[in-house]
Amino acid sequence: MRELVQVSYVKVSEYQQRGLVHLHVAIRHLPAFVAAAHGHAYRRRDGECVLFAWMSCEQLLDYFWQDHVLRRALDGAHRKRLEDGRTFSAAVQAEGLRLMGLMRDRTYELVSRARKQRNDLVYFPRINA
Repeated sequence: MRELVQVSYVKVSEYQQRGLVHLHVAIRHLPAFVAAAHGHAYRRRDGECVLFAWMSCEQLLDYFWQDHVLRRALDGAHRKRLEDGRTFSAAVQAEGLRLMGLMRDRTYELVSRARKQRNDLVYFPRINA
C-alpha cells in the first residue's frame, strides 16, 4: 500500500524540481487524498487506502494530461474529444504521458498496478465474512 501513496509524492517532487508546475495551487484536494490514504493504510483499511491513493493518482494524471495534452488541442472539437474520459481513460492518459516522456517507466508500472488494484476492488469486491 505504501508504494501507491509514494507515486504521488514522486511525481510531485519531480515536477516541482523541474519547475514545470505549482501543484499546491493546481490540485486542491491532493493533500487531503494523500493524507486520507496514509491514514487508512495506518489503520490497515486496505480498501479505503487503495481508493484514496488512486484518487490522488487520477488527480495528478488529469492535471498533467490537461497541462501537456489538452493545451495542444488543434481546436475546440479536438479538445472536446481529448477530454472524453470514456476514450481517454486514466489508463490511456498514463500511457500517453509515458510515451511523451513525462512519466518514467517505473512510475507508469506503479500507476498501472494501482489502477488495476482499484478496479479489482470496485468491480470485484471480496467480502470477508
